Amino acid sequence: SMKPNETEPSFFTKIWRNRKKILSGLGNRIFKTRRIEKMAAARAAIGNVCPDIDRDGSRCLVPLTQPCCGLCGCSLALLQRSPDSECEAGKWGKEK
Repeated sequence: SMKPNETEPSFFTKIWRNRKKILSGLGNRIFKTRRIEKMAAARAAIGNVCPDIDRDGSRCLVPLTQPCCGLCGCSLALLQRSPDSECEAGKWGKEK
């Protein structure tokens, strides 16, 4: 949540701040493991019924990466495969 006089971070700022999580999700999307895919499937089951899911891409941070989270704009394919990421709405947390 932002403070009253705070502005929304730029696209590049968001990418830079989350670069390790993005790279982790991307790597885990390419080089699949049973553990990560099990985690991603559990997260996807929650995300698929979430009212904040963006299926048409209008709220995706990066164009053409839908479905994505309508709150943070992250591609679900990467977000759900990043163990250090957590749901913006608090529906699932970081993996240990």
